[in-house]
Amino acid sequence: MSLGWGAEVAAVVRKEFRVELRGRVGLYSTLVFAVGAVTALGLASVRGEPSPSLAAGLLWVAMLFACVVGLARTFLAEEEQGTGDLLRLIANPGPVFWGKAIFNFLLIVAVAGLVVPLFVLFVRVQVADVGLLVCGTLCGCAGLAAVLSMCGALASRATGRGLLTGVISLPLLLPVLAAGITALRGAFGDSVSESWGAVASLAGMAAAFFAIGPYLYAAVWKQ
Repeated sequence: MSLGWGAEVAAVVRKEFRVELRGRVGLYSTLVFAVGAVTALGLASVRGEPSPSLAAGLLWVAMLFACVVGLARTFLAEEEQGTGDLLRLIANPGPVFWGKAIFNFLLIVAVAGLVVPLFVLFVRVQVADVGLLVCGTLCGCAGLAAVLSMCGALASRATGRGLLTGVISLPLLLPVLAAGITALRGAFGDSVSESWGAVASLAGMAAAFFAIGPYLYAAVWKQ
């Protein structure tokens, strides 16, 4: 008896968590890159507090490097391990995409929960609007997870899939980063009237990429 759509998504999420807890490759590599980047940024800014614009840019650079290392591999793991054919026999592309995308979002939110407080502490940046910081970070995490999930799904069956994922995701990541920087500039005290508008833009971009992703994944599912 086949599972319902929601049950299939939940099963994929549980599978991803079990694989991650067993291997811990993605989580450890993501955390190492993120914490290392934040520590380096803290040491670089030891002589003075950066401006809100610079602080927002530095934080998203740290998050981006952490995400690129860990998130895209979620869609590439089965093909690299030779279990992709088995997955295609027992599952449907839509629930697989959503399960992996949800796992990616939860992973990056967990990383952000560690990285953002460390960044504020090490770089000594002043937070002027905690609500804007939280909303901007969550929507930015959703945008990054959506882009990298969609691009990882699109490149999952290609030769040189790891490099291809990075190449095709770069143009899509730029508007997400731009909106994220605008949002956090306001959170760090810059008088940016578009900050909440940038948060809404991040949410809209995340929704659009999450909506497109399953169709792209289904197109390459049987190839």
